Amino acid sequence: EVLRLMVEQADTARAVRRQTGGAERWQGYMVKKVFPQVAKRGVWDEFMWVRVTGVRGERLVGRLANSPVLATYLACGDEVEFSEDEVVAAEWPDDTRQTNAG
Repeated sequence: EVLRLMVEQADTARAVRRQTGGAERWQGYMVKKVFPQVAKRGVWDEFMWVRVTGVRGERLVGRLANSPVLATYLACGDEVEFSEDEVVAAEWPDDTRQTNAG
């Protein structure tokens, strides 16, 4: 079940990227973004969910929806800015799931 959900979320991110338009098409989505962290034992990636609330130019802006474990410089609810290339998974907003799922 977990694997199926992960595949579905990755497919959703790919589907949104195929849509026409700029970064605005991500508005309202929950997206998973990687936050690379440097630790004593090397580089570790922390994946966290962000609710996209807007855009600045071609960059996405959103609120962190997780409490970080490694990225201690962030807190749940913090605003983050990132490119759509950093999105590794997404969940459809409730009102668009049916129209975009096919």
